[in-house]
Amino acid sequence: MLTIRLNQCLRNAVSACVSNNIRSNAIGTCSTLRSEGSLFNHRDTPENNPKTPFEFTPENLKRAEAILNNYPEGHKSAAVIPILDLAQRQHGWLPISAMHKVAEFLNMPDRKSVV
Repeated sequence: MLTIRLNQCLRNAVSACVSNNIRSNAIGTCSTLRSEGSLFNHRDTPENNPKTPFEFTPENLKRAEAILNNYPEGHKSAAVIPILDLAQRQHGWLPISAMHKVAEFLNMPDRKSVV
């Protein structure tokens, strides 16, 4: 009986999160998907800001160009996820400056100019 009540309680909590445009990120907690009209709101920190140094290594630049060559003209922006992955693997995590470098590499606007 207790298991049935817990399952119902969990179902109700998940349903409430979904209906309020929020997602569950851990048992018993919810976080909003939207913040100030965008999906993600970056806050600069001393470790992660647009001035955080990031450049692709020559080896990874060749890899990024090889990844980009897999996509036809007019669809180069579809390479954004694999190239972001490459940047993250190089740096260990993905700073905002790496995101901007990838956007520049793909001739895409950075996220601030899109919002």
